[in-house]
Amino acid sequence: MKIEIGSAENTTIYFTRQGGFVASGVLAKIEVNGSEIAQLGVNEYITSNVTGNYRIKVCFILFN
Repeated sequence: MKIEIGSAENTTIYFTRQGGFVASGVLAKIEVNGSEIAQLGVNEYITSNVTGNYRIKVCFILFN
């Protein structure tokens, strides 16, 4: 696996949650720099623009 991180100040990051039966009853909570930007269900996606350094956190929560 090769991971490349751009050196530009402005970066667009993409989050995609693929479909499937496993874990379909939970949402993927996406946080960037401590702020929640999405709760993704299956087959959903989002993009986010960040500047400078950034931190990503993904956790799964029960679907209400």
